[in-house]
Amino acid sequence: EFLESHNWDAVRERCHELVVDARNRIAALYDLPQICPETTGDYEWFRQLATIPVPSDTDPVELKNRLYDEFRIEIPVTIVDGNPMLRISIQGYNSQSDVDALVSAVQQVIPPRG
Repeated sequence: EFLESHNWDAVRERCHELVVDARNRIAALYDLPQICPETTGDYEWFRQLATIPVPSDTDPVELKNRLYDEFRIEIPVTIVDGNPMLRISIQGYNSQSDVDALVSAVQQVIPPRG
């Protein structure tokens, strides 16, 4: 009864849509390819968590620290095959404004080139 009263399927779908939005907007800032295909329907690749590439010359420690210190955004920054990546996780309490704040902060910390 508790699970049905909260409509968790709809919550998961909304979270997925927010992850896709963040992933696509950040990748577009730097014209970087995604590390996996966009998922629909069966969520084969990702659902509420995704890894997003950022420019390879980005200092991952500085990115993580500045996102937290300047914007109070706590997000893991990892290295995959020598390239820095953001690891975004969206939960039911996150909103579109959270995604907008993340995209804006990333853009300020790593200004798009070109």
